[in-house]
Amino acid sequence: MTTASTWDRELMYIRSRAIGVESRIKGVNVALAPAGRTWEGFGPDPYLAGIGNAESVRGLQDEGVIACVKHWVGNERGYNKHAIPGRVQRD
Repeated sequence: MTTASTWDRELMYIRSRAIGVESRIKGVNVALAPAGRTWEGFGPDPYLAGIGNAESVRGLQDEGVIACVKHWVGNERGYNKHAIPGRVQRD
């Protein structure tokens, strides 16, 4: 959330590229990132979270690491998360 508080797209991208470089050095091919949960990701604002996640995916993939966005829909909260149905409805 500290990166999100800057609203700086370039910083979000640079941060993600650095994570991608570190992942590659460690032999990680798929990063379980970015995260959609409020406290792990870019906050509760959907617009900001979308920008942050897009820049993060782009940065990781530019370094040759696959980004696997997790907890983006239906499991973005930690409190009372079992109260939501187990499956997401589609129209």
